Amino acid sequence: MKPVYRILFSLLWLEALACNPRIYQFTVGQAPTIGPNDSLLLSWHVKGSAALQIRDYNYPESGTDPLPDLTLLISQHDMTQSYTLHNDSVITLPLASKDWLVIRKKPDLNNNDIVRYFKLIATKHGKDSTRVIQVAARPDSVFDEVGFPTQLHGDTLVAEGLNNARRWGNNFFILSVLPDTGRAMEVSHAGITRDLHSGNPPDYSFKGTPVTGNWTIRSLLTPGERNHQQAIATGLIIHFIIKHK
Repeated sequence: MKPVYRILFSLLWLEALACNPRIYQFTVGQAPTIGPNDSLLLSWHVKGSAALQIRDYNYPESGTDPLPDLTLLISQHDMTQSYTLHNDSVITLPLASKDWLVIRKKPDLNNNDIVRYFKLIATKHGKDSTRVIQVAARPDSVFDEVGFPTQLHGDTLVAEGLNNARRWGNNFFILSVLPDTGRAMEVSHAGITRDLHSGNPPDYSFKGTPVTGNWTIRSLLTPGERNHQQAIATGLIIHFIIKHK
């Protein structure tokens, strides 16, 4: 390609880029798991005009019942406006190209387990660019689990790892812990070690400890695993009830 054509091609390419919308930034100010009445900070920067769509869905495995209507309070620059979000509907907000807002649910008696989708749309010359942030709005008390792959040490399976700090943040703590069904486990977390047995009531020894952090789970091989190597568990799971602060 001759130099003059290269220059012309580069200019046309730069002009095309200038006509397209772009999303430079779209972030959430805290962990993507919040309590039912927690505030959430969103900030963005786009090229072109901007709009935000908000929609709720049932949290996975929490059922398929229609979600109740709720009121979202959206604050910007010392002003707060309320918006009603109906089941299976979308709130659309026009935005400045660069700004922030704080959103929270108006307190009510609903305690649904929700995944809230925030979709930022940048538009320029009839073209769109989109980005989505997904936030879990969990009830004050939720059932969850954590598990890690196992390694065999003698006659003991050991599973250890770091529970996702970015997912939970600092707003939730452990209330009680249960082992996975069918086996006894030794669980260590936050300087506490307890023997947990299948079929026993929930153990409250870890109450008040953070959901995040290092967990270590140990369990002796079962008779079936001793006799059949292919039956050895590849992962160990514990279940817990989590409380919002």
